[in-house]
Amino acid sequence: MISKLVEPLRWRFELYFAEKFDLYGSLSFYLKQKFTRKKYLKTAPVVYIYANKRNVGDYISHLGLKEIVGKDGPDLFCSPVWLKEFKAHIDYLKQHNPNVLLVIGGGGLLQPVFEPFWHVVLQSGLRFTAHGIGINKMSGRGEMKGDLFPEIAKVADHLGVRDEYTFNFLEQFAPNKLVLTACPSINYLVPRYWQSQARSSNVLLHLIHPSDVRLAGADLDTISKNLMAVAEALGLEYQEHTNMDSSHGRMLKKVSNARVIVSSRLHGCIMGFGMGISFLPLLCDDKMKAFLTSHTEVDGVDVKQAEDASVLKHRVESLLAECSSDRSKLDVKLAENAEAGSYINSLASKIAKD
Repeated sequence: MISKLVEPLRWRFELYFAEKFDLYGSLSFYLKQKFTRKKYLKTAPVVYIYANKRNVGDYISHLGLKEIVGKDGPDLFCSPVWLKEFKAHIDYLKQHNPNVLLVIGGGGLLQPVFEPFWHVVLQSGLRFTAHGIGINKMSGRGEMKGDLFPEIAKVADHLGVRDEYTFNFLEQFAPNKLVLTACPSINYLVPRYWQSQARSSNVLLHLIHPSDVRLAGADLDTISKNLMAVAEALGLEYQEHTNMDSSHGRMLKKVSNARVIVSSRLHGCIMGFGMGISFLPLLCDDKMKAFLTSHTEVDGVDVKQAEDASVLKHRVESLLAECSSDRSKLDVKLAENAEAGSYINSLASKIAKD
């Protein structure tokens, strides 16, 4: 009897609410965002735009960008499920706050799924910057239409890209406004989590991207079982997560407690980089390779190779033996982001006075 009552409710939730609930992560966050937009959208000097709250990688990229810019402002989502609301808010800004600066960043955002969002931004006539963005090039996934790249480059006041691959591609369109920096999430992570894990930490954390692993032709179950066996052999506790969570704080605490991270997610590697935790990238696509070559000296493992338990054991043992805590390269990346944030801050102040 109860199941007959619950099933129709579940079906309607999945049909009408699940995607947007996934976007916000919680009712309290939804209400907070709604209040902030209603109160400040008309007068804010900046409005921040990012992809998703529950995707912790996207969200901490947004938080890092907010930190380096140093100006308060309401947030908007550029996710396809929020396109109708996004258009309405952009129309409101055009009418009531035309001197606002749109500060875009929090996800790669140069993928086909975001094409409608970019069209709205470009057609709005509002000033905008984009920072920490990047192309996601992977076999089996589509690519954003080529004509959008020069349009974005032409209109943007600032373009900060997260890897050399994206930089080299966009340089032909915007050589004078393009900068290469690491994902701004590191500017959020370092002051809060740098080497904060307990010395007794013995967790091997496996951060997984199921669809990327599948598209790369690897078997996730085999990889997970291999890592469980590696953890047991090395006296570590195995944990795994998708990096999707309504509470970024809860997720970051889990990550910060790891002794070593093995990740098929880009932001799993970025979190290790920004927290001072040794990490092993499982390479599924070009964007992770681009991050490693642009900002680190870490070598990854092709995700197909991770089906061989001996390869994983050797690499994890090597990471456990490392004792280096040098962060000189990371400090350079933090400073580059801070400089970009200062520029965006000054630009917003200038536009507000015009």
